[in-house]
Amino acid sequence: MSQRPDRATIDIEWIQRVIEHPIKEIVQQDGRIRRWAAIEEANGKYLRVILL
Repeated sequence: MSQRPDRATIDIEWIQRVIEHPIKEIVQQDGRIRRWAAIEEANGKYLRVILL
């Protein structure tokens, strides 16, 4: 999916989960939407997804 080594371990299902069930959402002035959710499979780390 990602060619960046720091993002290689991110699972596409995690991204979909954040998009569908965010625990926090912020709409930026430029219209981008930032969403966060905890990923239990990643030891509870939070994943942020930015929607353009």
